[in-house]
Amino acid sequence: MFVRIGTFRTEQFWQAPGEQSCTQVVRLTVTLPIRHTTLGLIAREPAHGYALVRQLQRWALDPSSVRTSTVYTAISRLERDGLIEPVSTTPPAAGGGQPRIVYRTTPDGDETLDAWLSTPPTSYDELRVRVAVARRGDLPRLIEYISAEEQSCLDRLRELDGPPIAALTARNAPWDALCGAILGTLDTGELAGRVKWLQDARAALEAFRDDPRGESA
Repeated sequence: MFVRIGTFRTEQFWQAPGEQSCTQVVRLTVTLPIRHTTLGLIAREPAHGYALVRQLQRWALDPSSVRTSTVYTAISRLERDGLIEPVSTTPPAAGGGQPRIVYRTTPDGDETLDAWLSTPPTSYDELRVRVAVARRGDLPRLIEYISAEEQSCLDRLRELDGPPIAALTARNAPWDALCGAILGTLDTGELAGRVKWLQDARAALEAFRDDPRGESA
């Protein structure tokens, strides 16, 4: 089971006879592992299902895409597998209803989460989830993962470095070259935004690591 957030993919949109096909960036959703996301949130702070749903909705581009049934199913399976356990209940809401069960992770749950967080993320989107659910003890490897992704984005930016669109237009460049340059500009802007976020995140985490007050925060 997964939670959907926004991302991009490319697809072909034009191909003239004898020319290379061109691509455009299209909005779609990417899936994130609801099992580990839910486990990570509970490991950070014991919580009931409704609180987890609300948190995931705050992350989603479309809050309605986060289905309550999906989250509660994940909770049920985590409990079945011995990774979380009930710790308390909250009183019913003012309008009535059932008490809400608050869960915490078990030792097996902490071990499972640690194994997942110890594996380098496979995408930028997964890295953002790691940031969201990481524990204080995960700080060194979180900085390592962010630094690696930052370097990867910088390398990609260098690969995309090409002639500006205006220059191609001025010399009547081939269609495929012009189209590629337009898309390259979009890719460059997106990557530059990622690099800025990664640099800011790394700087904040390094400052926390180096500040002795962080140990008691």
